[in-house]
Amino acid sequence: MERLTFDRKFCDIAQCRETPGGSFCENGTCSQKEVWLRLKAYEDTGLTPGEIKSTQEEHFSGLEMAKLHSALMELKKYQEADKDGRSGQDYEQLTLYPEDSPKTFLFEDNAEYDAFVEKFKPKKTTDDCYTPPLVYDAIRGWACNEYGIDPDSIVRPFYPGGDYERYEYSDGCVVLDNPPFSILSKIISFYNSRDIKFFLFAPALTLLSPVCDGYCGIAVGVSITYENGAKVSTSFATNLESNAARSSPELYKIITEENKRNERKLHRELPKYDYPDNVITATFLQKLSKYGISFSVPKNESVRISALDMQKREQKTIFGKGLLCSDRVAAEKAAAEKAAAEKAAAEKENKVVWSISERERKIIEDFVNADKQYGRTSR
Repeated sequence: MERLTFDRKFCDIAQCRETPGGSFCENGTCSQKEVWLRLKAYEDTGLTPGEIKSTQEEHFSGLEMAKLHSALMELKKYQEADKDGRSGQDYEQLTLYPEDSPKTFLFEDNAEYDAFVEKFKPKKTTDDCYTPPLVYDAIRGWACNEYGIDPDSIVRPFYPGGDYERYEYSDGCVVLDNPPFSILSKIISFYNSRDIKFFLFAPALTLLSPVCDGYCGIAVGVSITYENGAKVSTSFATNLESNAARSSPELYKIITEENKRNERKLHRELPKYDYPDNVITATFLQKLSKYGISFSVPKNESVRISALDMQKREQKTIFGKGLLCSDRVAAEKAAAEKAAAEKAAAEKENKVVWSISERERKIIEDFVNADKQYGRTSR
């Protein structure tokens, strides 16, 4: 689209000699100048109206985002000048960083601007599974050892905002990266047509699906936890060997171990507290309900607490608070906990637990009563 504005001061261009209704230059409210400045700010972005309209469906590239940021800052300066009553001429003389001001962006600590920019950040999808460094380094080490790759020859063209088709590949380089799975066939064809060697992450279940030849599918199917939290069953595609497909127990083991290490870094394990029998928590009562065990705590044998004295010294608390109960209730709790543990173990082993009926309980009690009646003692 043909540009209408250019880099000169508006007043030098307009050279207004007669202004109907009086001059507006003195107070900076010249509407013609405002239109010029805003149009220039828009044209400085280099975007067409159609491109701006499509930004809700598509993401800005880094360059486009920088242009938009620059144009928005220009508009912000104009608005500030207008609000403070400064003239348009004063605005023209404003610089991004005035000599007597600290070097800070005009949009710093601006919640509205931050929210606006956030809308244009690429949303993470299955094509945005950024590889954890620990896992990538382990895979790279295996590939270098397996195929004799020089680590310095490895390139990674698949980065946020990157374009693998325009990437400058040096002679003898090897692409070892995690590409968008949705266009894997296109990527493999691109590299094979240019004789570029690759070792690419690939979806495990559809590893052999790409409608192109010239690659070997290495099926390991390890569930990798990526930087965006996604867990994806991953295998690999490469043109570094002549096989059509194969397994790799060694690579499977290496990735599994590194992925576990990575998950430990991502998810800090919380401590598990073990309370004495005199403390009743909601979690304990929920467990009894789950395993069909009735249990109650009388009000006159308990008091509500938020932490034990020992916990207070460590600045810890009982999550959700709890009840400090009598020794009698504590004894019942111990018995109930044992019964719950037995039911949990049986459930885990898929055992059927048979219980004694009321009639059978009466027979057992009759044995005890008979022993007492005849003075017999249990052996």
